[in-house]
Amino acid sequence: MTVWVIRAGSPSRNAEIIDELEGYALDEGILSINYSFTRSVRDFNDITELHEYVLEDPRRIWRPRSYALLWRFANEVQCGDIVLLPIHAYRSGNVAVGRVVSDYDFSTDIGSDDYSVGPHFRNVDWLALDVPRENFDQEMARRLDLPPTVNRVTLEDAENRIQRIVDEHLEQN
Repeated sequence: MTVWVIRAGSPSRNAEIIDELEGYALDEGILSINYSFTRSVRDFNDITELHEYVLEDPRRIWRPRSYALLWRFANEVQCGDIVLLPIHAYRSGNVAVGRVVSDYDFSTDIGSDDYSVGPHFRNVDWLALDVPRENFDQEMARRLDLPPTVNRVTLEDAENRIQRIVDEHLEQN
């Protein structure tokens, strides 16, 4: 199994919107991505086909690597993987830790008109919602700040390290 850092939105976005997106993710047990892409990744046979479609999109609103991150979210993140969601709400610095419990899905019926929950999503079973950043060793904490939106944690024994952090946090609270 793999450990991923998946953000609810770009830190460059309005902090209020990020707070709402994070709250929705935690309340609803999902992680979602928007990127203004209104087709399911399942519509494409491979990342090259997706990239070609993006290049032909007349709206041209894509950031250069967005399509690759969306492909990774849909095809590389797997059920059972651990996800870390850095929480920026009120600048808490806490981290939500969860386990992916569904395959990639696409629906324009999730979210709210008030903010931009993405139609690309996965269900998550949140194991802990408020693990302080200080509980992570320096090497792991550094990974929480690295771009991009979907980032694989490649540290040795990452899953067991995260599980120990969650267990210790839950024991203390």
